[in-house]
Amino acid sequence: MFSELTILIQNDVPSKKIYSEVCKIAGKKIPYQSATLYVYNEKKISLIQEFQFGPDVVDLITGFDFGGGPGFSGWVVKQKKPVIVSSLPHIQIQRETQFKSFASLPLWVGERFLGVLNLGHSEKGKYSKNDIKLFSIISGEISLIFEQLLIRKKLNILENDLINLESKLNSREAELDELKDTAAIGEVVLKIKNEVERPLSAILGLAEILELS
Repeated sequence: MFSELTILIQNDVPSKKIYSEVCKIAGKKIPYQSATLYVYNEKKISLIQEFQFGPDVVDLITGFDFGGGPGFSGWVVKQKKPVIVSSLPHIQIQRETQFKSFASLPLWVGERFLGVLNLGHSEKGKYSKNDIKLFSIISGEISLIFEQLLIRKKLNILENDLINLESKLNSREAELDELKDTAAIGEVVLKIKNEVERPLSAILGLAEILELS
């Protein structure tokens, strides 16, 4: 289902465009009104909101940290299968849509956790436990797409590092060439000086002899 996105990644299409396409394709299989992608930051050991599709950020219990980052998404970090809530109570929070159905898809590749994709809908019963298998398949496919994006990002960083290193090496080579030129000029000056000093010494010596005579 997501195989066509591989071509976009290979063509170096911006990540935001690919995130948008992922959400559109997922929407053909899973009904939702808003989706939010959280990417796992390994250095900070926390989830960072990366992309929002639709009018609202999709997360629950935003005021708490469950060890993987704030909100319900932080709790999902500890899970390895989709989490589904088919009937949410009416919660007065500042967002356009009051979600009644909620699904959170953890994104794993092997033992590596990549992030979470949350989906929300204003109607009850849009998701059920019977959808777990479908959600797991979609979660696995999305995980592979994001893994390719991460690999591309690392390759781009390495490429930029190599370009910067090559630029520094070229700069150093130019400096060395300049030093070599300076050294060569110094050798020429020294040679001329020696050539001038030799006849000058002979002239001075001859003058002394003439003076003594």
